[in-house]
Amino acid sequence: ERCGAFPRCSRAMGDSVGDADGSQPALLDNPQQAPTLEFDSWWEGRKGTRYVYISYHILEGSFSVTIDDDDSVYHIGTIRSHKTGDLIRCWDLFVGAEIDVLGRLTTLRHCSQMTTQWNHFWAKRLIPVRERLVQEIYKYQTQKLDNWLTWHKPAKEAGAWNLR
Repeated sequence: ERCGAFPRCSRAMGDSVGDADGSQPALLDNPQQAPTLEFDSWWEGRKGTRYVYISYHILEGSFSVTIDDDDSVYHIGTIRSHKTGDLIRCWDLFVGAEIDVLGRLTTLRHCSQMTTQWNHFWAKRLIPVRERLVQEIYKYQTQKLDNWLTWHKPAKEAGAWNLR
């Protein structure tokens, strides 16, 4: 079964963000209750391309990792950011995010339909709040604000909103 760009993926994943008018898709009636965020990626190595499937269990705060051609499921309690050392949470996971998985720096390449909808749901609520906060900071700040606070890559791919 073919799933997105991954020839051996055993689960069905969608690629659309939802309705054109930006309304919440019908598949996910209550996005904040999504039990897992699912991402796909790949590694290039001496043995060729290896596909990796990553699930983040929101309620538990833990990860499950499956590697292509490997029957094992690796359960990882926590993953720390390779940049800051902070624990990775659901807000840090989006298409394009880089995380350290089993000692390899991995860029999350695709996500499931449910994850896309969860990301879109929270982006619609949190991005305007972040923008209002930055505007308030501008009122009182005499120095230029750091780029990480003011610039954000436009999310063109499904599930690519950076919620931090």
